[in-house]
Amino acid sequence: MATVIVGLCVGSIFALMACSIVVVHRGTHLVNFAQGEIAALGVFFYIQWVVLDGGRPVVAIVAGILIVGVLGLLFGIIAGRMARTGDHLVPLISSFGLFLATRSITVGVWGPGEPYQIPPLFGGDGWQLGGELIPFSYLFVLGVSVVCAGGLYAVARFTTVGLRIRALVENRDAAEVMGIPTARLQLATWFVGTALAAVATFLFFQNNYVVTGSIDSVLIPAFAIAAVGGFEHFGAVVLASAVYGVGSQLMSQYLTFAGNDVLSLVILVVLLFLMPRGILVAKSARYSS
Repeated sequence: MATVIVGLCVGSIFALMACSIVVVHRGTHLVNFAQGEIAALGVFFYIQWVVLDGGRPVVAIVAGILIVGVLGLLFGIIAGRMARTGDHLVPLISSFGLFLATRSITVGVWGPGEPYQIPPLFGGDGWQLGGELIPFSYLFVLGVSVVCAGGLYAVARFTTVGLRIRALVENRDAAEVMGIPTARLQLATWFVGTALAAVATFLFFQNNYVVTGSIDSVLIPAFAIAAVGGFEHFGAVVLASAVYGVGSQLMSQYLTFAGNDVLSLVILVVLLFLMPRGILVAKSARYSS
C-alpha cells in the first residue's frame, strides 16, 4: 500500500507537468518543447536566492514561479507572431532553439556548483504505513497537485474564462466573431501553463538533487502522458499519470533488470500506437471533423 501511495505522489508530479503542456496546447494549438527548461529556471532562481544567498524560501518560490510564468508569456508572444505565418513548425522549431539556449545558460551559470539540494519543507518525518515510511514531503506533493488539478478543472468547467477557452479551442475565428479576446486568452494560457510547469518542477526537485538537465526525466514522460490524453483531456492525463507513477514504483521495487525504469514509458508509447488519438478523447469534436 505504501508503494502505491508513493507512486500516486510521484505520478502527481507528472500529471502537473503534463497538464501544463495541455493548458498551453488547448489555448494555442502549439507545443513548447522548452517548457521544462524554462520551468527549471525558477528552481535555479530559488537556489541562487535561498541556497547560495540565504534568502527567504517562500518568497523565492513565489518569485520563481512568477518569473517562469512571465518568461513563458514572452515566448508565447513571439510564438504567436511566428504562428501567424501559417506554418506551425516555425514556433515548434523555435522552442527547440529556446530549449538549447536555456540549457546552455543553466549549465554555464549553475553547472559548476552541482549538485544542489532544496531543503524539504516538512523535514525528514513521515507517515508510518504497514511498517514503511511515507515522507511528508511526498504527501505534500500529492496535496499540492490535487489542489492545482482541482483548480484547473474548476476553472475549465465552471467559469466564463473556461467557457471562452473551450470556444477558442473549438473555433478561434468563431470565438473572435463573438467578441471573445482570443489573443489575451492565448497569452494567459502561456503564463498559466508555464507557471504550472514551474510548480511541478519545484515539487520534483524537493525530493531529488538539482542537476542541470535532470528535468528531462519529468518532461519526456509528461509529453507521452499528455499525448495519451490527446493533448486536451485533463481526466485522461491524470489517469495516465497515476498508472505511470504507480507502475514505475512497483517495477522499481520488484523488477531488477537493467532498463526497468523506462518500462512504464514504453507502456505509454505502446498505448499511443494502439490509441493514437488518446484515451477518453476518441469521440472529441476536435477530432471528428
